[in-house]
Amino acid sequence: MRGSSAVEKQLRDKYQGRTLLIRNFYEGNHLRYDSGGMPTGSTTPGSWTADGFVQVNNIRVSAKGLTLRGSRLLAGASDMEGFYFIEDDKSPTFEINVRLDSGDITLEQANAALSRVFLTAADHIEELVPDYWKPCFRGTRHACHFSPKLLAVPGVSPPAATSDGSASEASAAGVDPSIVKIQPGKSAIPPKVINQYNPQFSEAARRAKVQGTVVLGLVVDASGNPTKIRILGPLGCGLDEQAVRTVESWRFRPAEKDGKPVAAEIAIKIDFHLY
Repeated sequence: MRGSSAVEKQLRDKYQGRTLLIRNFYEGNHLRYDSGGMPTGSTTPGSWTADGFVQVNNIRVSAKGLTLRGSRLLAGASDMEGFYFIEDDKSPTFEINVRLDSGDITLEQANAALSRVFLTAADHIEELVPDYWKPCFRGTRHACHFSPKLLAVPGVSPPAATSDGSASEASAAGVDPSIVKIQPGKSAIPPKVINQYNPQFSEAARRAKVQGTVVLGLVVDASGNPTKIRILGPLGCGLDEQAVRTVESWRFRPAEKDGKPVAAEIAIKIDFHLY
């Protein structure tokens, strides 16, 4: 028991008061993991801005494993600040239980287990987000940058060895000559929405009273379907995912060029207003 107390003190010194990022951004305020770092029970991946960040307030070691308690943190985004943490007095508390098979838990075992639950400095969040987020992380828009507090969270800053070069290569590989940018005129007609639905607020955004506009880029194919959706101007708090889900359900009259339907690239603003 004395050994467990020593490990518990070392873990508190390392993790207590720190902000961490949960792998796969699982929803829920009580998460359980097995000794291999895999979640048990019913878990659903959520939004990294609404479900990813947690602040550890307490950590306990017992014969069954580790128990962490704290609160979730919301990440919002603005043109001026990029991504930043939102003050949220109503943020729900969370508990994470990590089962360890050994009765005499060592510091190495505990750290290894937590590295499978949370991102580490060797990871990068871009590897885990859906494809529609990746251009935001690779782009130069200020809204897709991070405040110093977010950059201090392990896994937010890209590893030094991969921070350069990959973005330009990915951008060049994504060019499709069959997609046109329509300039309205006598021989070109841009896409037009013919069937659309209003977006729904995320629970986190409603609680924090976050509102604004999400800007999406997409390609409307020659059949009028939205494809290749990507986030250009984010809001955070889970609203960006809601905007993507909404536009995925829309249908368009495709663009026309010289009287024929063509795939066209456009940008759309999705407004979220509480009042």
